[in-house]
Amino acid sequence: MEEEINTKTMCEDQDTISVGTASFKSILSLCSENTMEIPEYQRPYVWSQEKVDELLGDIKDFYYDDQMVKRGANSNYYMGALLLHQKEDKRLQIIDGQQRITTLLLLDHALNADESVLSQANGNLKLNFDSPLSKKNILSNYAFVQSDKSFLKTEDYKNLLDHLVFTIIISTSEDDAFTFFETQNNRGVKLSPVDYLKSYHLRELKSDEDKQKVFAKQWDKDNQNQFLNLLFTKFVWRARKWRGKNLFYENQDFILNEFQKQTHSANGSVQLFPNRINSLANSLSYSVESGMAVHTSPISIQTSAENYPFSIRQPIEKGLAFFLFTQKYAAVYKYIFEQEHLHDKELNEALCFYREVYYRHSVYLKELFKLCLVMYYDKFGSQQINDFALWLDYLLGSYRIHQKSIVAQTPIKMLRDDMSENLLDVIDRAYLPQEVFTFLKNVTDHWKYRELNFKSEYGVQAQYKNQLLAYYKPDDQDKDLSNKLKWINDFITNRK
Repeated sequence: MEEEINTKTMCEDQDTISVGTASFKSILSLCSENTMEIPEYQRPYVWSQEKVDELLGDIKDFYYDDQMVKRGANSNYYMGALLLHQKEDKRLQIIDGQQRITTLLLLDHALNADESVLSQANGNLKLNFDSPLSKKNILSNYAFVQSDKSFLKTEDYKNLLDHLVFTIIISTSEDDAFTFFETQNNRGVKLSPVDYLKSYHLRELKSDEDKQKVFAKQWDKDNQNQFLNLLFTKFVWRARKWRGKNLFYENQDFILNEFQKQTHSANGSVQLFPNRINSLANSLSYSVESGMAVHTSPISIQTSAENYPFSIRQPIEKGLAFFLFTQKYAAVYKYIFEQEHLHDKELNEALCFYREVYYRHSVYLKELFKLCLVMYYDKFGSQQINDFALWLDYLLGSYRIHQKSIVAQTPIKMLRDDMSENLLDVIDRAYLPQEVFTFLKNVTDHWKYRELNFKSEYGVQAQYKNQLLAYYKPDDQDKDLSNKLKWINDFITNRK
């Protein structure tokens, strides 16, 4: 490095933090003495062609001014900070900067081919990209760079890596490295809450790299198309935090507080709590001759993720437990809404109702419908889940049919202000499905179905009415929405 400052932290093992500035080419020369690698647990390579194009434009602006006059040969272009963790076995792990490093290596290879850093690294530069998203973006961005003939044909760019300068931070403490990572913002794609959650909880597995690799790969598999962002923000966080009358929408700080700061330290094994799946017995019988007999619940030695013995509102431990918890609710969501249920009539009918009546309606009511369905399934499984879907719609539909516009605050107002209790709490505390059904019937204002105030045959309210009629198929003399309560009761009775 051109300049290096060594400091020692005030701790027993004397961890060190080295800080300095260096050209990108000088940084990569560290590979002659160390193996530089991207840890398995890092997020995929996500830079788009737009980000690469922006970088190319900045580099061109750096080399030439507005009149295309070449700048001084000693000019350097600052690329931000590069954060590395120095491991004891001479491995340098890239904690922050992999997006920029990967992109610059693509540029260098496109410019210099056999003389590029990648071609001459001799195995000391280990950048493994198992994620399909990483592979897709690498191939796409490399092709994009190769298509920029003006960039490739300019000789000045051949020595590009000599003039790109980083602040380089090398820490022998992984905890210190992640502290830097979480508090600085560098050029690149903004980290999402789930990126922070992944890094945070993988640190808890630092003593077991095999587990780190397994759960990092599973995380990336579950997070295709940013699915885990949807899962945590729209469903898991709301299921846990929308309690009582204190309701508000999530943001990044709230997500990180709930799933980082409020998680508990683990003691080597995952703590379990009583719930539908994790119970010793599910019934008992009594006879005069033999007395009471407790019938134990079936025990599954190997189980699919949607049946892991967790509850959505339970305390969460750091590391292993967090990843298993995430796997469960990713699997639960996909099991309910993305799979066909040929052997589960109840769940199949609930999914059909959702698709036929709710799929194209207000995003806010749809999110609330799905949130309630996830919580109900978590509590009772598929037991009478289609009945629940119909009674839930009895409540939500009274808002849809009575209001031309459903806004973001509608679900919060509904749960907080318009009910004697929060529906999510009722589901969580109920012993039997019938308790939830009775609550839904009691809190629904049936008069909203009688006092219809829409006239258009093409608006969202009329569309909702038509979808209900198509689903329930009532008799001609029975097609007024004021009869909806009767439709539901008849439908449930006829199914039995």
